[in-house]
Amino acid sequence: MINILWCGNKKVFDGALTQIISITNRTKEPINCYVFTMNLTRLKPEYEEIDDEQIDFLERVAKSKNIDNKVTKIDVTKIYEEEFKNCKNENAYCTPYTLLRLFADKIENIPDKILYLDIDMMAHGDISELYNIDIDEYEYAAVKEKYGSKLIRPDYINAGMLLLNTKKIKETRSFRKSKNYDKN
Repeated sequence: MINILWCGNKKVFDGALTQIISITNRTKEPINCYVFTMNLTRLKPEYEEIDDEQIDFLERVAKSKNIDNKVTKIDVTKIYEEEFKNCKNENAYCTPYTLLRLFADKIENIPDKILYLDIDMMAHGDISELYNIDIDEYEYAAVKEKYGSKLIRPDYINAGMLLLNTKKIKETRSFRKSKNYDKN
Protein backbone atom coordinates (compact mmCIF):
# COMPACT_ATOMS: atom_id res chain seq x y z
CA MET A 1 0.00 0.00 0.00
CA ILE A 2 1.31 3.44 -0.96
CA ASN A 3 0.26 6.09 1.55
CA ILE A 4 -0.26 9.60 0.22
CA LEU A 5 -1.02 12.84 2.08
CA TRP A 6 -2.80 15.84 0.56
CA CYS A 7 -3.70 19.06 2.33
CA GLY A 8 -6.22 21.58 1.15
CA ASN A 9 -9.66 23.09 1.04
CA LYS A 10 -12.72 22.72 -1.15
CA LYS A 11 -11.06 24.65 -3.98
CA VAL A 12 -8.38 21.96 -4.56
CA PHE A 13 -10.89 19.33 -5.64
CA ASP A 14 -10.07 19.62 -9.37
CA GLY A 15 -6.35 19.25 -8.65
CA ALA A 16 -6.98 16.28 -6.37
CA LEU A 17 -9.10 14.61 -9.03
CA THR A 18 -6.49 15.17 -11.73
CA GLN A 19 -3.73 13.92 -9.46
CA ILE A 20 -5.58 10.80 -8.36
CA ILE A 21 -6.29 9.93 -11.98
CA SER A 22 -2.64 10.43 -12.95
CA ILE A 23 -1.47 8.27 -10.04
CA THR A 24 -4.02 5.46 -10.33
CA ASN A 25 -3.54 5.21 -14.11
CA ARG A 26 0.17 4.55 -13.64
CA THR A 27 0.56 2.84 -10.26
CA LYS A 28 -0.25 -0.84 -9.84
CA GLU A 29 0.07 -0.98 -6.06
CA PRO A 30 -3.00 0.15 -4.05
CA ILE A 31 -2.94 3.73 -2.78
CA ASN A 32 -4.28 5.09 0.48
CA CYS A 33 -4.83 8.87 0.30
CA TYR A 34 -5.22 10.87 3.48
CA VAL A 35 -6.67 14.34 2.99
CA PHE A 36 -6.03 16.89 5.75
CA THR A 37 -8.58 19.67 5.50
CA MET A 38 -10.09 22.38 7.70
CA ASN A 39 -12.66 25.11 7.82
CA LEU A 40 -10.93 28.45 8.10
CA THR A 41 -13.71 30.74 6.88
CA ARG A 42 -12.85 33.08 9.77
CA LEU A 43 -9.94 34.17 7.53
CA LYS A 44 -11.55 33.96 4.08
CA PRO A 45 -14.98 32.77 2.96
CA GLU A 46 -13.43 30.42 0.39
CA TYR A 47 -11.44 28.55 3.06
CA GLU A 48 -14.04 25.81 3.37
CA GLU A 49 -13.06 22.23 4.11
CA ILE A 50 -13.23 19.59 1.42
CA ASP A 51 -16.70 18.14 1.77
CA ASP A 52 -17.71 14.51 2.12
CA GLU A 53 -19.25 14.37 -1.36
CA GLN A 54 -15.94 15.42 -2.91
CA ILE A 55 -14.08 12.79 -0.88
CA ASP A 56 -16.62 10.13 -1.88
CA PHE A 57 -16.21 11.05 -5.54
CA LEU A 58 -12.40 10.89 -5.30
CA GLU A 59 -12.65 7.48 -3.65
CA ARG A 60 -15.01 6.17 -6.35
CA VAL A 61 -12.55 7.31 -9.03
CA ALA A 62 -9.64 5.71 -7.16
CA LYS A 63 -11.54 2.45 -6.63
CA SER A 64 -12.45 2.31 -10.32
CA LYS A 65 -8.76 1.58 -10.96
CA ASN A 66 -8.12 -0.65 -7.94
CA ILE A 67 -10.80 -1.76 -5.47
CA ASP A 68 -8.21 -1.57 -2.65
CA ASN A 69 -7.58 2.17 -3.16
CA LYS A 70 -8.88 4.43 -0.37
CA VAL A 71 -9.39 8.15 0.23
CA THR A 72 -9.82 9.33 3.83
CA LYS A 73 -10.77 12.84 4.93
CA ILE A 74 -9.28 14.09 8.19
CA ASP A 75 -10.59 17.38 9.57
CA VAL A 76 -7.71 19.08 11.39
CA THR A 77 -9.51 22.37 12.12
CA LYS A 78 -9.32 21.94 15.89
CA ILE A 79 -5.61 21.10 15.91
CA TYR A 80 -4.85 23.97 13.54
CA GLU A 81 -6.70 26.48 15.71
CA GLU A 82 -4.87 25.25 18.82
CA GLU A 83 -1.42 25.43 17.24
CA PHE A 84 -1.51 28.10 14.54
CA LYS A 85 -4.43 30.46 15.13
CA ASN A 86 -3.29 34.05 14.46
CA CYS A 87 0.24 32.99 13.51
CA LYS A 88 2.30 35.01 11.03
CA ASN A 89 1.77 32.45 8.29
CA GLU A 90 -2.00 32.90 8.18
CA ASN A 91 -1.51 35.91 5.92
CA ALA A 92 1.49 34.65 3.96
CA TYR A 93 1.61 34.38 0.17
CA CYS A 94 0.55 30.73 0.38
CA THR A 95 -2.56 29.53 2.17
CA PRO A 96 -2.56 28.22 5.75
CA TYR A 97 -3.29 24.78 4.26
CA THR A 98 0.43 24.41 3.52
CA LEU A 99 0.99 24.13 7.26
CA LEU A 100 -1.25 21.10 7.64
CA ARG A 101 1.45 18.60 6.61
CA LEU A 102 3.10 19.47 9.94
CA PHE A 103 0.31 17.55 11.68
CA ALA A 104 1.33 14.21 10.15
CA ASP A 105 2.99 13.29 13.44
CA LYS A 106 -0.09 14.17 15.51
CA ILE A 107 -2.88 12.35 13.73
CA GLU A 108 -3.62 8.85 14.95
CA ASN A 109 -3.41 6.03 12.43
CA ILE A 110 -1.20 7.94 10.02
CA PRO A 111 1.24 5.30 8.73
CA ASP A 112 4.94 5.33 9.57
CA LYS A 113 5.71 6.32 5.99
CA ILE A 114 3.67 8.67 3.82
CA LEU A 115 4.27 10.61 0.63
CA TYR A 116 3.16 14.23 0.94
CA LEU A 117 2.21 15.76 -2.42
CA ASP A 118 1.04 19.26 -3.20
CA ILE A 119 -2.23 19.03 -5.03
CA ASP A 120 -0.75 20.44 -8.27
CA MET A 121 1.61 17.48 -8.83
CA MET A 122 1.09 14.86 -11.51
CA ALA A 123 2.47 11.34 -11.84
CA HIS A 124 4.38 10.65 -15.04
CA GLY A 125 5.01 7.04 -14.03
CA ASP A 126 4.44 4.49 -11.29
CA ILE A 127 5.05 6.29 -7.98
CA SER A 128 5.97 3.07 -6.19
CA GLU A 129 9.62 3.58 -7.19
CA LEU A 130 9.61 6.91 -5.34
CA TYR A 131 7.58 5.61 -2.41
CA ASN A 132 9.82 2.56 -1.91
CA ILE A 133 12.98 4.60 -1.34
CA ASP A 134 14.45 3.49 1.99
CA ILE A 135 14.30 6.39 4.44
CA ASP A 136 14.38 4.35 7.66
CA GLU A 137 17.30 6.40 8.97
CA TYR A 138 15.92 9.78 7.89
CA GLU A 139 12.97 11.99 8.78
CA TYR A 140 12.19 12.73 5.15
CA ALA A 141 13.45 12.64 1.60
CA ALA A 142 13.01 15.62 -0.70
CA VAL A 143 13.86 16.82 -4.17
CA LYS A 144 16.20 19.75 -4.66
CA GLU A 145 14.16 22.65 -6.03
CA LYS A 146 15.48 23.53 -9.49
CA TYR A 147 15.42 27.33 -9.25
CA GLY A 148 15.45 27.84 -5.50
CA SER A 149 18.67 25.84 -5.20
CA LYS A 150 20.32 28.32 -7.54
CA LEU A 151 18.64 31.55 -6.45
CA ILE A 152 18.07 31.06 -2.73
CA ARG A 153 20.59 28.51 -1.44
CA PRO A 154 22.08 25.21 -2.68
CA ASP A 155 20.13 22.96 -0.29
CA TYR A 156 16.73 24.53 -1.04
CA ILE A 157 14.12 21.79 -1.52
CA ASN A 158 10.72 21.43 -3.14
CA ALA A 159 8.50 21.08 -0.07
CA GLY A 160 5.61 20.07 -2.34
CA MET A 161 6.87 16.49 -2.55
CA LEU A 162 8.16 14.99 0.68
CA LEU A 163 8.57 11.33 1.52
CA LEU A 164 7.94 11.40 5.27
CA ASN A 165 9.14 8.91 7.86
CA THR A 166 6.50 9.81 10.45
CA LYS A 167 7.88 7.26 12.91
CA LYS A 168 11.25 9.03 12.92
CA ILE A 169 9.60 12.47 12.96
CA LYS A 170 7.74 11.47 16.13
CA GLU A 171 11.00 10.27 17.70
CA THR A 172 12.96 13.43 16.88
CA ARG A 173 9.96 15.73 17.38
CA SER A 174 11.17 17.75 14.40
CA PHE A 175 7.70 18.85 13.29
CA ARG A 176 6.87 20.00 16.80
CA LYS A 177 10.15 21.91 16.97
CA SER A 178 9.48 23.55 13.61
CA LYS A 179 6.01 24.67 14.72
CA ASN A 180 7.58 26.42 17.69
CA TYR A 181 10.47 27.92 15.73
CA ASP A 182 9.25 31.50 15.76
CA LYS A 183 8.19 31.29 19.41
CA ASN A 184 11.75 30.92 20.69
